[in-house]
Amino acid sequence: EHTSTRAHQHASTPAREHTSTRAHQHASTPAREHTSTRAHQHASTPASDYVIACSGANVLTCSSDNVTQSNMFIAIIPAYNEEGHIGSVVRDLFEHVDKVVVVDDGSEDNTVNIAKDLGAEVLQHKINRGQGAAIETGHEYARKVGAEYVVHFDGDGQFDVLDIAPALEKIKEHNADVLFGSRYLDNRSQVPWLKKNILLPLGRIINRIFTGLKLSDAHNGFRILNKKALDNIIITQNGMAHASEIMGLVKENNLTYVEFPIKVTYHEFGQGISGGIKTVRDLLVGRFVK
Repeated sequence: EHTSTRAHQHASTPAREHTSTRAHQHASTPAREHTSTRAHQHASTPASDYVIACSGANVLTCSSDNVTQSNMFIAIIPAYNEEGHIGSVVRDLFEHVDKVVVVDDGSEDNTVNIAKDLGAEVLQHKINRGQGAAIETGHEYARKVGAEYVVHFDGDGQFDVLDIAPALEKIKEHNADVLFGSRYLDNRSQVPWLKKNILLPLGRIINRIFTGLKLSDAHNGFRILNKKALDNIIITQNGMAHASEIMGLVKENNLTYVEFPIKVTYHEFGQGISGGIKTVRDLLVGRFVK
Protein backbone atom coordinates (compact mmCIF):
# COMPACT_ATOMS: atom_id res chain seq x y z
CA GLU A 1 0.00 0.00 0.00
CA HIS A 2 1.25 3.44 -0.86
CA THR A 3 0.69 4.94 2.60
CA SER A 4 3.52 6.24 4.78
CA THR A 5 5.85 3.74 6.40
CA ARG A 6 5.13 5.47 9.69
CA ALA A 7 1.56 4.35 9.52
CA HIS A 8 0.08 1.49 11.43
CA GLN A 9 2.46 -1.34 12.25
CA HIS A 10 0.61 -4.55 13.13
CA ALA A 11 0.42 -4.89 16.92
CA SER A 12 0.84 -8.28 18.52
CA THR A 13 -1.82 -7.74 21.19
CA PRO A 14 -5.33 -8.87 20.27
CA ALA A 15 -6.97 -6.18 22.39
CA ARG A 16 -9.58 -4.07 20.59
CA GLU A 17 -9.79 -1.49 23.34
CA HIS A 18 -10.10 2.04 22.11
CA THR A 19 -11.65 5.27 23.28
CA SER A 20 -13.13 8.31 21.66
CA THR A 21 -12.91 11.99 22.38
CA ARG A 22 -15.77 14.40 21.92
CA ALA A 23 -15.58 16.56 18.82
CA HIS A 24 -13.90 19.84 19.70
CA GLN A 25 -16.22 22.85 19.35
CA HIS A 26 -14.85 25.71 17.28
CA ALA A 27 -12.92 28.31 19.23
CA SER A 28 -13.73 31.96 18.81
CA THR A 29 -10.95 32.35 16.26
CA PRO A 30 -12.67 33.09 12.91
CA ALA A 31 -9.90 31.42 10.92
CA ARG A 32 -11.10 27.99 12.01
CA GLU A 33 -14.60 28.32 10.61
CA HIS A 34 -15.50 25.89 7.84
CA THR A 35 -16.93 27.12 4.54
CA SER A 36 -18.12 23.69 3.48
CA THR A 37 -20.54 23.47 0.58
CA ARG A 38 -21.94 20.28 2.09
CA ALA A 39 -24.00 19.71 5.19
CA HIS A 40 -21.34 19.77 7.95
CA GLN A 41 -22.15 22.34 10.62
CA HIS A 42 -21.58 22.40 14.34
CA ALA A 43 -24.96 21.99 16.01
CA SER A 44 -26.02 24.50 18.63
CA THR A 45 -27.53 21.76 20.79
CA PRO A 46 -25.35 19.69 23.14
CA ALA A 47 -23.71 16.61 21.66
CA SER A 48 -25.47 13.33 22.38
CA ASP A 49 -23.45 10.42 23.73
CA TYR A 50 -23.88 6.91 22.42
CA VAL A 51 -22.05 3.59 22.46
CA ILE A 52 -20.75 1.44 19.62
CA ALA A 53 -20.43 -2.20 20.62
CA CYS A 54 -17.13 -3.69 19.48
CA SER A 55 -16.08 -7.32 19.33
CA GLY A 56 -15.56 -8.99 22.66
CA ALA A 57 -16.39 -7.21 25.89
CA ASN A 58 -14.87 -3.86 24.92
CA VAL A 59 -16.94 -0.84 24.04
CA LEU A 60 -16.31 2.24 21.92
CA THR A 61 -17.86 5.38 23.41
CA CYS A 62 -18.31 8.34 21.09
CA SER A 63 -20.19 11.59 20.75
CA SER A 64 -21.72 13.35 17.80
CA ASP A 65 -23.78 16.46 17.05
CA ASN A 66 -26.01 14.43 14.72
CA VAL A 67 -26.20 10.69 15.25
CA THR A 68 -28.72 9.97 12.49
CA GLN A 69 -28.62 11.91 9.24
CA SER A 70 -30.06 10.62 6.00
CA ASN A 71 -27.68 10.23 3.08
CA MET A 72 -24.66 10.84 5.30
CA PHE A 73 -21.27 10.68 3.56
CA ILE A 74 -18.39 10.12 5.99
CA ALA A 75 -14.65 10.30 5.46
CA ILE A 76 -12.66 7.81 7.54
CA ILE A 77 -9.02 8.75 8.11
CA PRO A 78 -6.72 6.23 9.82
CA ALA A 79 -3.89 8.27 11.32
CA TYR A 80 -0.65 7.52 13.12
CA ASN A 81 1.73 10.40 13.96
CA GLU A 82 0.42 12.59 11.13
CA GLU A 83 0.62 16.01 12.80
CA GLY A 84 2.42 17.41 9.75
CA HIS A 85 -0.43 16.63 7.35
CA ILE A 86 -3.65 15.93 9.26
CA GLY A 87 -4.67 19.58 9.54
CA SER A 88 -4.78 20.30 5.83
CA VAL A 89 -6.37 16.91 5.11
CA VAL A 90 -9.23 17.51 7.57
CA ARG A 91 -9.82 21.08 6.40
CA ASP A 92 -9.99 20.07 2.76
CA LEU A 93 -12.25 17.09 3.39
CA PHE A 94 -14.97 19.19 5.04
CA GLU A 95 -15.67 20.69 1.61
CA HIS A 96 -16.59 17.28 0.20
CA VAL A 97 -18.17 15.14 2.93
CA ASP A 98 -20.73 15.54 5.71
CA LYS A 99 -18.48 14.35 8.53
CA VAL A 100 -14.76 13.74 8.97
CA VAL A 101 -13.81 10.89 11.32
CA VAL A 102 -10.16 10.61 12.30
CA VAL A 103 -9.19 7.30 13.90
CA ASP A 104 -5.99 7.96 15.79
CA ASP A 105 -3.99 4.74 16.03
CA GLY A 106 -2.01 5.45 19.18
CA SER A 107 -0.17 8.53 17.91
CA GLU A 108 2.60 9.98 20.04
CA ASP A 109 2.47 13.44 18.47
CA ASN A 110 -0.18 16.18 18.23
CA THR A 111 -2.41 14.46 15.65
CA VAL A 112 -5.40 14.17 17.99
CA ASN A 113 -5.46 17.79 19.12
CA ILE A 114 -5.04 19.17 15.61
CA ALA A 115 -7.89 17.04 14.27
CA LYS A 116 -10.17 17.96 17.20
CA ASP A 117 -9.43 21.67 16.85
CA LEU A 118 -10.55 21.54 13.22
CA GLY A 119 -13.87 19.90 14.06
CA ALA A 120 -13.22 16.27 13.19
CA GLU A 121 -14.79 13.45 15.17
CA VAL A 122 -11.77 11.77 16.76
CA LEU A 123 -11.73 8.12 17.84
CA GLN A 124 -8.61 6.95 19.65
CA HIS A 125 -6.85 3.62 19.99
CA LYS A 126 -4.92 3.50 23.23
CA ILE A 127 -2.18 1.54 21.47
CA ASN A 128 -0.93 1.35 17.89
CA ARG A 129 -2.91 -1.55 16.41
CA GLY A 130 -2.51 -1.10 12.67
CA GLN A 131 -4.21 0.61 9.75
CA GLY A 132 -6.73 -2.18 9.20
CA ALA A 133 -7.87 -1.97 12.82
CA ALA A 134 -8.18 1.82 12.54
CA ILE A 135 -10.35 1.58 9.43
CA GLU A 136 -12.60 -1.01 11.07
CA THR A 137 -13.05 1.31 14.06
CA GLY A 138 -14.19 3.95 11.57
CA HIS A 139 -16.54 1.39 10.02
CA GLU A 140 -18.07 0.66 13.43
CA TYR A 141 -18.77 4.36 13.89
CA ALA A 142 -20.24 4.69 10.39
CA ARG A 143 -22.55 1.71 10.91
CA LYS A 144 -23.78 3.17 14.18
CA VAL A 145 -24.67 6.55 12.68
CA GLY A 146 -26.23 4.96 9.59
CA ALA A 147 -23.87 6.37 6.96
CA GLU A 148 -24.94 5.78 3.37
CA TYR A 149 -21.40 6.06 1.99
CA VAL A 150 -17.90 6.16 3.47
CA VAL A 151 -14.64 7.11 1.81
CA HIS A 152 -11.29 5.79 3.04
CA PHE A 153 -8.81 8.65 2.91
CA ASP A 154 -5.19 8.64 4.08
CA GLY A 155 -4.02 11.19 6.63
CA ASP A 156 -0.62 11.82 5.04
CA GLY A 157 -1.76 14.22 2.33
CA GLN A 158 -1.13 11.85 -0.60
CA PHE A 159 -4.70 11.82 -1.91
CA ASP A 160 -6.50 14.65 -3.72
CA VAL A 161 -9.89 15.68 -2.34
CA LEU A 162 -10.94 16.77 -5.83
CA ASP A 163 -11.23 13.08 -6.74
CA ILE A 164 -13.97 12.49 -4.17
CA ALA A 165 -16.99 14.06 -5.91
CA PRO A 166 -16.45 12.40 -9.31
CA ALA A 167 -15.68 9.08 -7.58
CA LEU A 168 -18.93 9.28 -5.61
CA GLU A 169 -20.78 10.08 -8.81
CA LYS A 170 -19.14 7.05 -10.47
CA ILE A 171 -20.17 4.55 -7.80
CA LYS A 172 -23.74 5.88 -7.83
CA GLU A 173 -23.92 5.92 -11.62
CA HIS A 174 -22.90 2.25 -11.80
CA ASN A 175 -24.98 1.32 -8.74
CA ALA A 176 -21.87 -0.38 -7.37
CA ASP A 177 -21.18 -1.36 -3.77
CA VAL A 178 -17.46 -0.53 -3.71
CA LEU A 179 -15.22 1.85 -5.63
CA PHE A 180 -11.47 1.16 -5.71
CA GLY A 181 -9.15 4.05 -6.50
CA SER A 182 -6.34 3.42 -8.99
CA ARG A 183 -3.10 5.27 -9.69
CA TYR A 184 -2.74 3.53 -13.04
CA LEU A 185 -5.88 4.54 -14.92
CA ASP A 186 -4.43 7.94 -15.80
CA ASN A 187 -0.99 9.57 -15.71
CA ARG A 188 -1.42 12.05 -12.84
CA SER A 189 0.53 9.99 -10.26
CA GLN A 190 4.32 9.89 -10.42
CA VAL A 191 4.75 6.37 -9.04
CA PRO A 192 8.31 5.39 -7.95
CA TRP A 193 9.97 2.99 -10.43
CA LEU A 194 10.42 0.11 -7.98
CA LYS A 195 6.82 0.31 -6.81
CA LYS A 196 5.42 0.52 -10.35
CA ASN A 197 7.59 -2.08 -12.06
CA ILE A 198 8.37 -4.60 -9.32
CA LEU A 199 6.01 -4.34 -6.37
CA LEU A 200 2.83 -3.65 -8.37
CA PRO A 201 3.06 -6.72 -10.65
CA LEU A 202 3.87 -8.93 -7.65
CA GLY A 203 1.00 -7.40 -5.72
CA ARG A 204 -1.43 -8.08 -8.55
CA ILE A 205 -0.43 -11.74 -8.69
CA ILE A 206 -0.68 -12.18 -4.93
CA ASN A 207 -4.04 -10.48 -4.72
CA ARG A 208 -5.51 -12.53 -7.56
CA ILE A 209 -4.44 -15.67 -5.70
CA PHE A 210 -5.90 -14.56 -2.38
CA THR A 211 -8.93 -12.55 -3.55
CA GLY A 212 -9.87 -13.53 -7.10
CA LEU A 213 -10.28 -9.87 -8.10
CA LYS A 214 -8.41 -8.34 -11.02
CA LEU A 215 -7.67 -4.72 -10.17
CA SER A 216 -5.23 -2.36 -11.83
CA ASP A 217 -4.04 -1.08 -8.43
CA ALA A 218 -3.70 -3.86 -5.88
CA HIS A 219 -3.13 -1.80 -2.72
CA ASN A 220 -4.72 1.61 -3.06
CA GLY A 221 -6.09 3.13 0.13
CA PHE A 222 -8.72 5.29 -1.60
CA ARG A 223 -12.06 3.47 -1.53
CA ILE A 224 -15.74 4.33 -1.33
CA LEU A 225 -18.18 1.85 0.23
CA ASN A 226 -21.95 2.04 0.24
CA LYS A 227 -24.08 0.90 3.17
CA LYS A 228 -24.39 -2.66 1.86
CA ALA A 229 -20.62 -3.00 1.55
CA LEU A 230 -20.10 -1.39 4.95
CA ASP A 231 -22.37 -3.98 6.55
CA ASN A 232 -20.60 -6.89 4.83
CA ILE A 233 -16.96 -5.85 5.01
CA ILE A 234 -15.77 -6.58 8.55
CA ILE A 235 -12.00 -6.13 8.66
CA THR A 236 -10.07 -8.58 10.82
CA GLN A 237 -6.57 -7.92 9.47
CA ASN A 238 -5.14 -5.23 11.74
CA GLY A 239 -2.14 -4.45 9.54
CA MET A 240 -1.64 -3.68 5.87
CA ALA A 241 -3.11 -7.02 4.77
CA HIS A 242 -6.53 -5.41 5.25
CA ALA A 243 -6.36 -4.13 1.65
CA SER A 244 -6.33 -7.67 0.28
CA GLU A 245 -8.88 -8.76 2.87
CA ILE A 246 -11.32 -6.08 1.66
CA MET A 247 -11.00 -7.37 -1.92
CA GLY A 248 -11.56 -10.92 -0.73
CA LEU A 249 -14.70 -9.88 1.15
CA VAL A 250 -16.02 -8.12 -1.95
CA LYS A 251 -15.68 -11.41 -3.82
CA GLU A 252 -17.02 -13.54 -0.97
CA ASN A 253 -20.13 -11.40 -0.49
CA ASN A 254 -20.82 -10.95 -4.22
CA LEU A 255 -20.49 -7.18 -3.95
CA THR A 256 -20.28 -5.18 -7.16
CA TYR A 257 -17.31 -2.88 -7.70
CA VAL A 258 -15.78 -0.34 -10.06
CA GLU A 259 -12.36 1.26 -10.39
CA PHE A 260 -11.72 4.98 -10.68
CA PRO A 261 -8.57 6.99 -11.52
CA ILE A 262 -7.20 8.98 -8.60
CA LYS A 263 -4.10 11.09 -8.07
CA VAL A 264 -1.45 10.11 -5.51
CA THR A 265 1.31 12.54 -4.55
CA TYR A 266 4.27 10.80 -2.92
CA HIS A 267 5.92 12.39 0.12
CA GLU A 268 7.62 9.16 1.18
CA PHE A 269 8.20 5.85 -0.55
CA GLY A 270 5.75 3.87 1.60
CA GLN A 271 5.62 0.11 2.08
CA GLY A 272 8.57 -1.71 0.55
CA ILE A 273 9.46 -5.35 -0.07
CA SER A 274 9.65 -6.19 3.64
CA GLY A 275 6.18 -4.76 4.13
CA GLY A 276 4.90 -6.84 1.24
CA ILE A 277 6.36 -10.01 2.76
CA LYS A 278 4.65 -9.22 6.06
CA THR A 279 1.35 -8.67 4.24
CA VAL A 280 1.59 -12.09 2.56
CA ARG A 281 2.41 -13.67 5.93
CA ASP A 282 -0.64 -12.05 7.55
CA LEU A 283 -2.87 -13.21 4.69
CA LEU A 284 -1.61 -16.79 5.06
CA VAL A 285 -2.12 -16.72 8.82
CA GLY A 286 -5.60 -15.27 8.36
CA ARG A 287 -6.54 -17.98 5.87
CA PHE A 288 -5.22 -21.05 7.66
CA VAL A 289 -5.28 -20.11 11.34
CA LYS A 290 -8.74 -19.47 12.75
